[in-house]
Amino acid sequence: MGFKHCISTSWQQVYLSLSHDKQVFNITMKGEKLGQSVIRNLKLSDFRQQKQFISQTWLDEVGLCE
Repeated sequence: MGFKHCISTSWQQVYLSLSHDKQVFNITMKGEKLGQSVIRNLKLSDFRQQKQFISQTWLDEVGLCE
């Protein structure tokens, strides 16, 4: 499950980075909604855990899919 299953999205650019100590993976998304610039940041800090919370419902609820 991931962004590829979104029907549509307002995100036009996605930036990925890893912290200096390699403990935090950052995802920054930039887009436009209703004529306004929108930025969203996600941080993953425990790579050992399964990312089961990422579902189509979660993507819709947090506004990553439209």
